[in-house]
Amino acid sequence: GDNLRRPATSSEPLQLYVSALGGGGRRWWFLNGQPLGETQGQDSLLVRLPQVGQAELSAVDESGETARVAFQVSE
Repeated sequence: GDNLRRPATSSEPLQLYVSALGGGGRRWWFLNGQPLGETQGQDSLLVRLPQVGQAELSAVDESGETARVAFQVSE
């Protein structure tokens, strides 16, 4: 439910490094259901959020455990 906003002085898309606690092995990342990439263990992934509006970021690990977070991206 958080509202994320890029810096006022930037015209670039909002960028975040994300990682997941818990679970194990490889993790597959998705933004609004679309694949973003893969990480190993506690490694982080750079996520670019070019569009404003509602977004959902999710991660699935090797054992099938899933974590999701929903947020709003504003200009």
